Amino acid sequence: AYHEAQYTRESPKAAKASSTDGIEPHGDTTRPCPGVRQQRRQEAMRWPRPPRRLSPGMLILLTPVLLGMFGLLPDRIANARPLRMSRLVQGAALSGIAVVLLMLFLITAHPPAAATHTLFTDVGQGAWGSAFSVMVDSLSLTILALVALLTALVARFSTHYLQGDPRHGSFFRWLALTAGAFMLVVVSGDLLTFALAIIITGTGLNRLLTYYGQRQPALMVAHKKLLFSRGAD
Repeated sequence: AYHEAQYTRESPKAAKASSTDGIEPHGDTTRPCPGVRQQRRQEAMRWPRPPRRLSPGMLILLTPVLLGMFGLLPDRIANARPLRMSRLVQGAALSGIAVVLLMLFLITAHPPAAATHTLFTDVGQGAWGSAFSVMVDSLSLTILALVALLTALVARFSTHYLQGDPRHGSFFRWLALTAGAFMLVVVSGDLLTFALAIIITGTGLNRLLTYYGQRQPALMVAHKKLLFSRGAD
């Protein structure tokens, strides 16, 4: 009604009278008619919402995400291109070292207020973003760099050691999934993420141990490890 008074140059009394045009009586009180309620909802939706920005600490998840994507590829694709799978796993693992160096530079240049970073920087405590967090400190960065280097070395060695094996690409697939999950264990900042990453790590490691299913010692070790992992879970 106020804006109508401005644009149509009505008097304040006329504007006040027009403010009750969209109100219908309801007992002792008044409520807006459905058309007015819909117009108010549309106006409320036009208000600018604060943008959700990814936390800078989420950069540390680049390597686990890449390895997880390669680990989820189907066996037929991985086994058809084992050398390409080897290069992809090695490149993703080495990117972890680059991410660690970058994070160390950022921490040194701009020390963060806290070591734990949530998914988004502007969501409330009850949102999903606050339920997923990562821990960025000197210990987690050091272990992450060691795991990345070890993954790259294992992938490099297996490229020639398993050459000619029909399931060569499947090995790299499970190696990528296991390494990515364990990196998530290292940097997880909440119990839910830690538990899920531990379970995925145990499953992938069991598949690596039983890569040659006809070898009895490997099956015995995998069985003991499976019992220990399920008990720990």
